[in-house]
Amino acid sequence: MFAVIDVETTGLRPGGRDRVVELAVIRVGDDGEIVDEWSTLVDPGCAVRGTRIHGIYTRDVHGAPTFADVAGDLAGRLDGTVLVAHNARFDSAFVESEYRRLGHDLPGSWLCTLDLVERLGFSACRSLQACCANLGVAHEDGHAALVDARATACLLTFLVAAAYERESTIPMPLPLDLSGLDAIAPSGRQLHRPTRGKERAAPALARVAADLPVASVPTGADPAAVLAYTELLDRVLEDRMIVPEEAMALCQLAGSWGLSVDHLRAIHRSYMGALVDVAMADGRLSRDEHDDLVLFAATLGVDRQVILDDIARALPS
Repeated sequence: MFAVIDVETTGLRPGGRDRVVELAVIRVGDDGEIVDEWSTLVDPGCAVRGTRIHGIYTRDVHGAPTFADVAGDLAGRLDGTVLVAHNARFDSAFVESEYRRLGHDLPGSWLCTLDLVERLGFSACRSLQACCANLGVAHEDGHAALVDARATACLLTFLVAAAYERESTIPMPLPLDLSGLDAIAPSGRQLHRPTRGKERAAPALARVAADLPVASVPTGADPAAVLAYTELLDRVLEDRMIVPEEAMALCQLAGSWGLSVDHLRAIHRSYMGALVDVAMADGRLSRDEHDDLVLFAATLGVDRQVILDDIARALPS
């Protein structure tokens, strides 16, 4: 049995000030059929940040259970399953940090659909939205925990079937043993997010995120960490430009994954070069795209003139 997990958070710093604000679990049988699904908003105990990404406001979590309230409910759903997430480094860090706040460890490793996409050679995509679009897997509008968990479950089924057809081996983690968390009683509490339409248009560069090539790996960097880090860049680009605070949080998270400052400089330069190439693929660049490129480069510490030179070289002669 698999437990596919997705979390929405107040930011990018697990274990620090950022907390889980919504989570979803979909259990999938070994035959690929969905067994059940569960989701809830979570009161993070602070003002909700990141609304422009996940669409959740502070007012939405009034009356929502805290993570301590649902820790037993969640543990009961995860016990005996293989944990799965898209870019599991990110989701696992938040789930594990929430349990650590309660004095419990969440043992075991996770299966990552992002890693599977790369392992099976579907490497022209990173974000969940892009992977699903490129592989023909259904995915509704993202950045809601239950919607993204459903898409990840469908992606998992697709990838397992693809591995079987190719006679490829998937490194399968052991099922999780949470017998030590039996003392956490389930509360049965849930609160679902209100239904709302999208309230903000994506930035001009968001349309190209799905077409970005896989980033080159700097010398000495862990390829899996580079893949996970650039997927987060794709993720925030889907809905907004990265603000300086977010860029700092990204760098701190990357450091916890073993990526050095020099690695990040190389990744950011490569990433921005790829953005310019894809944005210029149609032979023109709108004013909004130009401004987004310059601003995005600035927040990632890439010299403005380098980006302007890249744009000039990409213009039709």
